[in-house]
Amino acid sequence: MGIKIYKKKSAFTLLEIIIVLVVFGIVSSISADIFVKIYNAYLSSRSLNEIETKTELALELIAKRLQNRVPGSVIVSKNPDGTVYGEDFISLSQVNGEFQNLEWISYDIDTFIGEWNGSIYRPNWSGLVDLYHPETNVTTIISPGSNFNIDFSNRVVIFDKICPAQDFGLHNTLDHNCALLVENNLSNIKLLLKENPEKEMVEHYYIAKEAYAIVAEGDDEDFNLTLHYDYQPWDGENYNSSDAKKSLLIDHVNRFRIMQTADGTAIRIKLCVWAPFADEERRNFNASVCKEKIIY
Repeated sequence: MGIKIYKKKSAFTLLEIIIVLVVFGIVSSISADIFVKIYNAYLSSRSLNEIETKTELALELIAKRLQNRVPGSVIVSKNPDGTVYGEDFISLSQVNGEFQNLEWISYDIDTFIGEWNGSIYRPNWSGLVDLYHPETNVTTIISPGSNFNIDFSNRVVIFDKICPAQDFGLHNTLDHNCALLVENNLSNIKLLLKENPEKEMVEHYYIAKEAYAIVAEGDDEDFNLTLHYDYQPWDGENYNSSDAKKSLLIDHVNRFRIMQTADGTAIRIKLCVWAPFADEERRNFNASVCKEKIIY
């Protein structure tokens, strides 16, 4: 009969278990803190990316509309502190800084591009006047290369010359000596104006159908930019008229700066937008993005 030998099994002591639990708790707390920081960094990065995209899109939208501005028609109507310039507005060429309201007249790009005739686009207006044509006078335009075969009612002809800002009819001014109303089209190349107060005509012209305004609404350090469009100053309308349309461009703006180059050929825009950080540690700080664009 053999003898059975039993081997004593060892187990964790209470002290060992406590040490393991303590180490595990320390590792867990450190890991959790790391994961929280990584997640907060992701949220902050996402906030920055979002406002960068918003700012870039807003600048692009403003630039596309300002590209079609009628030279000399861009005006500023209010300072950031709420005071107005001179007689309620000033030409952009006379100011260099920050402001709240910006207005300009845009030439009709769709009719300038014109219609497709199967091989090329033929413009509805060429922008050139034959000053030596016998029928050309202060109220009649003979425009070679044009195709005045559409309804030009409530559009205006603006001759390419230096005009005072008030002569465009913007910002509630009644004078529109530079914006001459179209009477009707007499032929494909002949256009009749209702009147020409200045009795003057030059070789180059634009046809415009609407004005634009960018208006700041809110506090000086946190405001929204709203685009107002599709209104006719020469018809007594302004950007607050009931027929005018508007659309929010961007919110949480803390700086909107625009200046014209010395030679007047380009406009430089700076737009700064902010957003609060999402993480707990930096909840009292803001993420801010500034972008600039030059428009020729």
